[in-house]
Amino acid sequence: MNANLAATAQNLVRLAGAEFAYPGHADPVLGPVDLAIGEGDSLAVVGPTGGGKSTLLKVLAGLLPASRLGRLTGERLTMPGFRCGVVFQCPDDQIVSSRVWDEVAFGLRNAGLGEDAIRRRVSRSLELTGLGHLAEADPETLSGGQKQRLVIASAVALEPHLLVLDEPLAQLDPRGAAEVLAALAHLRAGRGTALCVAEHRLGECLADATRVVAVSEGMLRLDAHPAAPDAVNALSEMGLRMPVIVELARRVPSAWLAGVRDEAGLKAWAEQQRLAGSRRPDTCRSKPALRPKGPEALRAEGVTFRYARRGFGIENLDFSVARGERVALLGANGSGKSTLLGILAGLHRPASGAVRRAGRCGLTFQNPDAMLLASTALEEAAFGPRHAHRRSRHEAEARARETLAAVGLGSRMHEAPLALSRGQRLRLAVASVLSMQPDLLLLDEPTTGQDRRQLESLLTALGLACPTIVFSTHDVDLALEWADRAVVMAGGRILADGPPLQVLNDGPLLERAGLRSPAVLRLCAQLGLDPCGSLAELAERLEPGKADDTGGFSPRTVPEGRR
Repeated sequence: MNANLAATAQNLVRLAGAEFAYPGHADPVLGPVDLAIGEGDSLAVVGPTGGGKSTLLKVLAGLLPASRLGRLTGERLTMPGFRCGVVFQCPDDQIVSSRVWDEVAFGLRNAGLGEDAIRRRVSRSLELTGLGHLAEADPETLSGGQKQRLVIASAVALEPHLLVLDEPLAQLDPRGAAEVLAALAHLRAGRGTALCVAEHRLGECLADATRVVAVSEGMLRLDAHPAAPDAVNALSEMGLRMPVIVELARRVPSAWLAGVRDEAGLKAWAEQQRLAGSRRPDTCRSKPALRPKGPEALRAEGVTFRYARRGFGIENLDFSVARGERVALLGANGSGKSTLLGILAGLHRPASGAVRRAGRCGLTFQNPDAMLLASTALEEAAFGPRHAHRRSRHEAEARARETLAAVGLGSRMHEAPLALSRGQRLRLAVASVLSMQPDLLLLDEPTTGQDRRQLESLLTALGLACPTIVFSTHDVDLALEWADRAVVMAGGRILADGPPLQVLNDGPLLERAGLRSPAVLRLCAQLGLDPCGSLAELAERLEPGKADDTGGFSPRTVPEGRR
């Protein structure tokens, strides 16, 4: 039963024994769940990809009633006049207007507000989300991250009692993410708006959370304060990417036993170690193995490209990639990363300059739904080999099964793509490209919607299948540990191109590009240590010979025969 009654005096919304099953599925994908949210609560909803986070958020928001959309049982109780704002994973699913200002005003006009009130709320929401200068822009001309901020502004303008956000930081650069989180904190502090945020970026979303709710296999596994002793262990055991300071403390036995859980605790522990005379090397004990470079895989020379409606794009850019290289493209939203990938793949024809490719090139989009067209995951992954490479059905499906298994979707091959979570759909898009056996792989934000274990297995699969990779990302920690080169972009130009440790330790450069340095490098600076290229190296320096080096991203190695 989906009731709309007063929950209790202190609750905005409460689920009691709620279960939800999608059409055609006998077993529920969520529940039974008992959960209550009160005024001013800030919930961080976390869990592995496909665990039920998005379904839980939709049930809380009242978007999954008992109807043709599925079967909802149990109770959903709300306070009288309850208003809930929703931000979906894909911003394109919510944008309906041709002007940013009108998009934010759309819901307010439908609610019957006067023009003066609309102007005040739209202006405030755009400023809160850093979009004031784009009020007259067409949403189609915005970057993925700017679109994400636009839908958040639209939801905030409605002044809801509860704001539900499904991975709102996924497409945002570090500065944009910080601005959005500050805006949400301001909304909660000023209006008592409750927040329910599903995220994989735990380091950011847990900072201001009053509760962490973990969902796995459709069940509520944890509902506790983020600092509760059992919470850290429970989240780590679920395979989630914990905040770097927590991961570091877990790798250093004496720090973990000393109760280190934050940066202040780490600094105090390190000082105690120094005073006690513990050895702390001044230089890294190990260096990442350099991956051998092969002949040139791609070269772009003097490339210029401008969007007809935006008036900007890429300006006189030179760029090259050697076989066997992993190159990370970094920069703020709108810096030109996706545009450059489109040019390199041949989707955009430059106005001047040329691009030369030595072999087949594969590209995955920021939004995986723009690539998916088949009725099952197996058909999707087999489509390219079957139709582009003219393979037999048997050959195409055999290749598809291999790639699906490699990206962790072997057990989901007969399911419809839209029945998968967004993170799983992204891996399906990657599998469909890998099944074409490209010589060069171009990935636009490949970390979206991935938990730690799935990200590590995905990176391993990518490295084995196609060692020459160019990927855009806002995950500077990933770029530091996994890439051979870091390329920083701003305004359609390349500001820096070099070894990740060198580029990502340049504070003024990162400030100019709207980026933050990786957490590992920030910790090194706070502890007065020389910079390290990975969490494992930093742990080894803090406690030589005792640190746990498990976990982390794939090593920089190239399989024989693929160099």
